[in-house]
Amino acid sequence: MESAKDSDIIVLTGDVYDYYAEGVVQKADDYIFNKYKNVVGAIGNHEVVRRVQGTVPETKSEKELRDLVTRSWCNDITYESMIIKNKVMAILLDNSSGKFLQEQVALFKQDLKKARNEGYVVLLFYHVPVNTGNPADAKAKALYVNDDYPA
Repeated sequence: MESAKDSDIIVLTGDVYDYYAEGVVQKADDYIFNKYKNVVGAIGNHEVVRRVQGTVPETKSEKELRDLVTRSWCNDITYESMIIKNKVMAILLDNSSGKFLQEQVALFKQDLKKARNEGYVVLLFYHVPVNTGNPADAKAKALYVNDDYPA
């Protein structure tokens, strides 16, 4: 985080609150959200659950957990878009449930239209990888730097 402090924007793509553990909100505030004013984030699947790998009983409903995250997160958790230096549109979407909501799709379409009209480059951020359904994508290899991952 410190090395990116002078960036135009720092984008977090989820699992900042790991299973909403006790104290995690205060730690995120102290070390990220209040410390770096250029931070935005898309939530991940760990922000809205407490049952660690299914071994701890859930004590709150998903709505209660989403409300907690909504109150403490650095931006809107469902959909956020911003223009950076009148050149780039950054869009952050919540897909922590593995899907996108209709309200997000409508906002996304509006933003894409604006981006086309204004000539913005669009950067899209979300947590859960999206499967395109293209069989060729199943053969994609992860890229790692300085390791022995087989090519």
